[in-house]
Amino acid sequence: MNITYEENKACVCFKELVENPLDRSCSKRFTKIFNHDIIQACIRLHERFVAAETAADYNKMYGSGQNRIEVKEGTKNKDDLVLKVRITDAYRKFFHAMESSGEGMVIRENWKGQFADIRNIHVFDVNKHEYKK
Repeated sequence: MNITYEENKACVCFKELVENPLDRSCSKRFTKIFNHDIIQACIRLHERFVAAETAADYNKMYGSGQNRIEVKEGTKNKDDLVLKVRITDAYRKFFHAMESSGEGMVIRENWKGQFADIRNIHVFDVNKHEYKK
């Protein structure tokens, strides 16, 4: 899948780490925002996303556990579709599915579960706190 990132502090830091995993300065910046324990999980998740051609392929290969791509609940029909994936049991990455033409995002009311059509995603948030189980 093709991945773009929002220009906010968390997403830029996440992008730098996963694109330059051996760069210590990227790791250092990452740990100022996120927990050090999730570095390897973030890199592994990014590699899997890039290797998968579509979201359906990703879910087929890695979706049997908690790391499957899911629709985030609570979005309204007229809003952009929001998808999420767990980085670890606690941390989440949120992203939009982009139209196949590359112009705009998929709208929630147009979503019928067509994960096979998702080839481009736009990451807009990586949460900076742990969800309690």
